[in-house]
Amino acid sequence: MSTTEVGIPVPAVQRSVTKRRGGFLQNYFYFAMALLIPAIVVFGFSFTIGRNLIHPAIPRPTILYVHAAVFSGWLVFFLLQSSLVRTRNVQVHRSIGWFGAVFGALIPVIGVATAIAMGRFDIHALQQKHVEMDLMIPLWDMVVFATAFGLAIYWRGKPEYHRRLVYVATCALTAAAFGRFPTYLLNPNFFYAEYLVETKRPDEAVPYLERALQAPARPGREIADAGRREEARALLERVRAK
Repeated sequence: MSTTEVGIPVPAVQRSVTKRRGGFLQNYFYFAMALLIPAIVVFGFSFTIGRNLIHPAIPRPTILYVHAAVFSGWLVFFLLQSSLVRTRNVQVHRSIGWFGAVFGALIPVIGVATAIAMGRFDIHALQQKHVEMDLMIPLWDMVVFATAFGLAIYWRGKPEYHRRLVYVATCALTAAAFGRFPTYLLNPNFFYAEYLVETKRPDEAVPYLERALQAPARPGREIADAGRREEARALLERVRAK
């Protein structure tokens, strides 16, 4: 029997013995990413978890806390399985593999339910506008996760495919964390606005362009940020002229 990245046992597959190449990158890439992804998530959410989850001014829906627990649990499980592979504890890795398959199947269900619940909360409780635009982001994340994870299970007998697909699926869960990065590190508003304009939705791009214009300059990147603001201003004028 051989094993896969999440530890699902499959019949042994005849493989030719090839010389491994790549050294450190080949041997430690996935384990390093299993450390980096949770670090990105912790860093991103550290800017909002206090006011949005722990001490919110308006109580959040219960499903948001379920979502936080399930998604955090997936990252812990992903790190655990990668650690077991790295330390060659294959038997333990394999024995909990089917738990990972069931756990991963819950992610899109909880993700979609949370996105819808929070969309309603933002509209009715927070009186926010353009919620439908923001809703497409978590829903698309769930499409990417479900597709990559489903293929990972389907190709569980091909470890090289499987572990790459599990990695891609887990990366899809980092979009929300990147979206919470401070603007001096990452300001995605202009790029998303460009996407909306190119996909024939210029009216939806306006609030993102306005946010891009209001973003403060990053230390050491003042010239680049000034140029980006000029691009945002020109695009906003073009959109409003239509």
